[in-house]
This record gives sequence, structure tokens and C-alpha cells, in this order.
Amino acid sequence: MKVDRLKLECDRLRQKSDAETMVVEKEYEAKIDEILRCRKQVDTEIESLNVLINNSKGSFCEWLDKNRSGWQESIGKIADEKLILYNQNLSPELSTDGESSFYGVKINLAEVQRELRSPEQLKAEFKAKSSERDEYTRKISLLNEEKTKRTEEIKNKYRKQISAISGERHLLEIQLQQYPLQIKNIKAEQASWERKESEWKRNRIEEIETFIGGKEKERQKCCNNEELLKQEREKRILQISDEQRKAEKKERSAVDVEIQAGTQGTVRPAYGYG
Repeated sequence: MKVDRLKLECDRLRQKSDAETMVVEKEYEAKIDEILRCRKQVDTEIESLNVLINNSKGSFCEWLDKNRSGWQESIGKIADEKLILYNQNLSPELSTDGESSFYGVKINLAEVQRELRSPEQLKAEFKAKSSERDEYTRKISLLNEEKTKRTEEIKNKYRKQISAISGERHLLEIQLQQYPLQIKNIKAEQASWERKESEWKRNRIEEIETFIGGKEKERQKCCNNEELLKQEREKRILQISDEQRKAEKKERSAVDVEIQAGTQGTVRPAYGYG
């Protein structure tokens, strides 16, 4: 049935639309996941920077900035960032005791390759990382928008086809629903025409039978008239025959009388008989 074929075609197009949409979604989800991974790494770095920035107030690093210029090239080379420089519980003091003072000792640390970040550098790096994170967020938003746009394009492409087929299918279903009523009406109309036809046939048959009956009566009348004529003819023929016999008998009697008269010697003139 065509309705079933249209339903199957709609299902096929929906499945195709879903499959293509899934491919696009997976493609963009992979890109977004990569950006999310990078942003998560940036979040971790930002968190570390934020901890250092928050700990910079009252830290050994802040004290060095105020009390020992150039500390980045000496103490900064060997001091651990988290454990020493940004430690808030060391209570640093200036000392002139070169032997026991850690802070007053200068040693050659030129060979120590260690990057040292000041609070200002940390803030600048924090700002840069925040901008980088914002850029990742912007990219994710753009990818989501692009993914939505492409998936909608795919859905719209198939939606038009599905809508057209669904409309045709719906129309056919409506027609199929109307068929029983149409069939019922057609049967009722057929029955009405059959009744009319039957009535017409009955009337025509009655008319024909009446006509035949009338003709039969006429024929019977003719037959009866014919019989009467035959009887009358026979009767007339018998009457004529009887009259003829009577005339012949009378004529013979007359002849006999004349013959008898002749034999008695009286010759009488002969008379003709009419």
C-alpha cells in the first residue's frame, strides 16, 4: 500500500538525517572536547597563579621587594616559589651576620637556570591566562553555534522532504478513512438504482403482459369470429345444398308428371323449368 511505502520513506529520511546530524555533532564535540581540555589546563594554571597572587601579600617575596633589591638574582635563584618565596610564615629580618644569615649571603648562582616570577609577572601571566581561557570559551561558543547551524541545515534539508511525504501520506490516510463512507454511499445509491430498475422492469412487464393480454383477447375474439363465420358458412352451404336438392326434387317431380301425362296419350308441349 502506498501509505506504508510513504511511512517507510519518512522513516528512512529521518534515520539518514539523524545519522548525518550525529556525524556533525561528534565532529564538533571532538573539537570542543579538545578546547575544553586546553581550557581545563589553563584553569589549573590560573588556579596556581591565583594561589600565588593571594599568598603574595605578607610573603617573603613581598618583603624582599621592599628590603633587598636585586634579590631575584641571588635568593630568587635558589628559593622555591611556593615553599619559600610565597610563604607567609617565615618572618624575615635583615641581618649583618654573614655566617649565620641566609639572606645576607651572596653566592654565585649564575649557573642555576630557574625562572623566577615576581608578583607583577604573576598578575600579568594571570591576566594572559585569563584572556587565553576567555578565547577558549569564545571558540567553544562559536563551535556550538556552528554545530547548531550545520545540524539545523541538515534537519531542514530532510525536514522539507519528510514534510512533503508526510503531507501526501496524511492526505492518503484521510482518503482511506473516507473510503468506507464513500463505499457505503455508493452501495446505497446502487441499491436505490437496483430498486428503481426492479420497479421499472416490473411496471414494464405488467404493461407488456397487459398489452399481450389485450392482444390475446383480440386474437381470441378473432378466432371466435372466424369460427362463427365458418359455422355460418357451413350453415349457408347446407342451406344452399338443401334448397338445391329441393329444387332438383321439384324439377324431377315435374318431369315425372309430364312423362306420365305423355304416356297416357296426351301430348303436351314441353315447358322449360327455371
